[in-house]
Amino acid sequence: MPFLINLSKFDIKSEIFTKHPKLFENARVKHYKKGDIVCQEGFENPPSTMVLQGTLIAYRLTTSGQKRLLKFLQANDWFGLINLCSNCSKYHMTIETLEPVTTLEIPKNYLEKLMLEEPELLLFLYRNLAQKLRYRTEMMDD
Repeated sequence: MPFLINLSKFDIKSEIFTKHPKLFENARVKHYKKGDIVCQEGFENPPSTMVLQGTLIAYRLTTSGQKRLLKFLQANDWFGLINLCSNCSKYHMTIETLEPVTTLEIPKNYLEKLMLEEPELLLFLYRNLAQKLRYRTEMMDD
């Protein structure tokens, strides 16, 4: 599978791609420059995305137009899973690159189809989502 060879230069720590090679069938590798907006708050039908390389910042704009930091994203982090699992059609934050970034995007409708066919993939994605929720809950406790 030539697509796997292209990804070999990235330090992908997730076993999901070796266990579920179908993920690559409709996935796209995208490259961004520093300062690019990868996903903007309100964006319709965002794909589920894994960061392959680089650092991004996730934020929301306050009513006064200031950026409210939500989190940093780095290699092996995912975004777009909350939208996928909650069936929300609009993205809830803006994601901007802090340096050159490479991502792997998987269309929402394709990923939903795969989750029905491969329950282990569904379990992986829900565990990833649960980790995000736990992190956010712990942040509120501080």
